[in-house]
Amino acid sequence: MREGVCTKQYPKEFREKTEKNINGYPMYQRKCTESSVRVGHDAASIRFENENTLDHDEILSVLDGRYVSAPEAMWHLNEFNLSEKSRTVLRLAVHLPDQLAIIYQDGQEEEAVARAAKRQTTLTAWFVLNKNNHDSHNYLYTDIPHYRTFNKSAMKWQKWQRGGEKGSRRSIAKESTPRRPPKKIQQMFVRKATAVIAKYSPTVESAMLGHRFQSSHLNETKDEVIENDVMSFMTSVSGLLKLMQSELNLMNGVIPNKDKKIVFERVVTQAMENLVSEGELIVSKVKKSVSRHEFSAALNLFPILRHLIVIKADFEKLFQGCSSTLYDKLKGFVITVQATISKTLEEFIESIKNDPDTKMPKDGTVHQLTSNAIMLLEQLQDYQDILSSVLTLQDASFAASKDKGKLAFAQYITRVLSTLTTTLNNKSNYYSDGFLCAIFRLNNLHYILKALQRTGLIEIVKLHASDVEKNLNLQIRDQKRVYSQSWSRVLHYVMEVDKPISQQRAVSNTSQLPSSMKVLL
Repeated sequence: MREGVCTKQYPKEFREKTEKNINGYPMYQRKCTESSVRVGHDAASIRFENENTLDHDEILSVLDGRYVSAPEAMWHLNEFNLSEKSRTVLRLAVHLPDQLAIIYQDGQEEEAVARAAKRQTTLTAWFVLNKNNHDSHNYLYTDIPHYRTFNKSAMKWQKWQRGGEKGSRRSIAKESTPRRPPKKIQQMFVRKATAVIAKYSPTVESAMLGHRFQSSHLNETKDEVIENDVMSFMTSVSGLLKLMQSELNLMNGVIPNKDKKIVFERVVTQAMENLVSEGELIVSKVKKSVSRHEFSAALNLFPILRHLIVIKADFEKLFQGCSSTLYDKLKGFVITVQATISKTLEEFIESIKNDPDTKMPKDGTVHQLTSNAIMLLEQLQDYQDILSSVLTLQDASFAASKDKGKLAFAQYITRVLSTLTTTLNNKSNYYSDGFLCAIFRLNNLHYILKALQRTGLIEIVKLHASDVEKNLNLQIRDQKRVYSQSWSRVLHYVMEVDKPISQQRAVSNTSQLPSSMKVLL
């Protein structure tokens, strides 16, 4: 800018085509865009007029047909797929009593207020619906459009109807929530499809959102990759089972009964081998992660093991009459998964016992090892029902119990806590200050106890060690006593114990102190 004028001569003049100026520099084409409006992807505005009149306002027509509201703009900015929604987006009114929005023309204010007083908004109609229909109490205001439609003429919420004289809707909402594929499976397919598109067309733009694929959107952590592989494998197992069952049913009346199983085995052998190979690849990835002490990767094998245990009877029924080789492949894979999980859990205890980290928190706070151990135990809580298949009950008295999974988990928690407390006590010796050592032990023991109580693990571990909570409280009390001794020198001067004049006052004040501090004086 120079004297209020742009030195680059902006804004440029509008030009119908690119031309040269007197100095030979190009003057680029710049069309006037002030009278044009970008129409939305679903804009539609139709109006019949007399052909002899011309009264067309392009901007007003587009605003009447379609406009991007603030919530929808945020959906676009956050890259949510509006066009993939199965139902029309409905704007729900939110207002205070007698403060709803009213549209009126000049001079018609009273008529507009009178009309508004008689009509219901989506919010007030929802209140009426909850008053008259007790089933609607189960749904939030934002959930009502999934189960009912707002009739603007009747000004009330009505149930979705199947079809009608005006034609059926694109999707019909039901009272019961329809069964949908797991969200993780949907995300997995979206990621894979996105990766393929980006691989073969790196500069392709999304047709729905108008944004380019960027490498940051495609980066996945190793845990996410394994998790996606697990979901894909479980889907493949279920799909293969259904296909094999259908294949066997189609053979009825086509293949003689004596040859049916032989032909069936030849048809499904290759698919079964591919499935097992896919599962073994996942196990191999988990083992590599565990070798780097990423023990949480083994948690991805639990859903596979549970899924295989659930459908085990279906596979056994399907392979009856076939050679044992076919079913042994799947059975061997199950054993491999169990062995990998069992070995990982044992290595986790060994890693706690032999943790090489000698760097201690300066303020004696909770050690990272403690946090990791409690976190893994909390995640294992979701798989109590199958832990008995990967953990061995060392106590023979529990062998006849019906709930072996919970008892095996209780036994494992006890082993982890025992190893963890021993390791923490050894690590606390790295502190040169004995009082800081007590603070470190106190913080970690308190964290363990509260975490067990918060997650409900304390009730499980009591099945194997009923006095675990009592022992932790005793250890915490011992560390509190040691910690309280660190205040002895401060109290010595505060209480003026050495001064004869203050002897009597010191005695009276000492009687009011906690028992742990009376010993110090």
